[in-house]
Amino acid sequence: MVTLARLGADAAHASDSASIRPACWAEATLSEDPVAVARDDERWSCSGAGQSFSIAAERVLLRFDIQADQTPPRYLLSRRSALETVHLLAIDQDGRTRQTSLPAASLRSSMAGGYFSAPLPVLTQMTRQVVAVIDRPSHRMTLENAYLSPVDAGADTDDLRFLLLLAGLTGMLVMPLIFNAAFYRALRQSFVLWHSALTLSMLMTIVVTSGLAVVF
Repeated sequence: MVTLARLGADAAHASDSASIRPACWAEATLSEDPVAVARDDERWSCSGAGQSFSIAAERVLLRFDIQADQTPPRYLLSRRSALETVHLLAIDQDGRTRQTSLPAASLRSSMAGGYFSAPLPVLTQMTRQVVAVIDRPSHRMTLENAYLSPVDAGADTDDLRFLLLLAGLTGMLVMPLIFNAAFYRALRQSFVLWHSALTLSMLMTIVVTSGLAVVF
């Protein structure tokens, strides 16, 4: 059962081949206009893969470059940690910009455990950059693990089918808990409590690590 739970978790964490990682990043203050900062090329640090981020500033911007032949992304996903607001900018080739803002409380949990998912503004064939603006980030992993994806992690058909299988398994684990409640009333033996604790721990492992907690 634990193996099945781990398989479900691995499926939900599978890396999407169409994902886009940040190409550059910049720092700003909350008083600065994020659109103006995004358009200032001198503000960006572009050191390639493995670049080191900082959370010293009040606001951090991540720039994702969109190629014309790429599948258009629909979501920003990253590790969940304390932050204030996420602003998302879609910048077209002609300079047109569309913007959405999501306070931390509005960020939906992704099916990939420990991640949040934020829908992007409308992207067109002319969109060349997406900029994620994170106000008051508290942990570098939110910046390091950010990426754009056409789908929410673990939300494809195969993963959903596997989650249905795990949902049936969790239902089966509920049955011993019900039987143990009746057995303990009759037997009053400690092994019944230990068995219930073991069953409950397996149930919680599957629900939390597989993504079922987010879906249901």
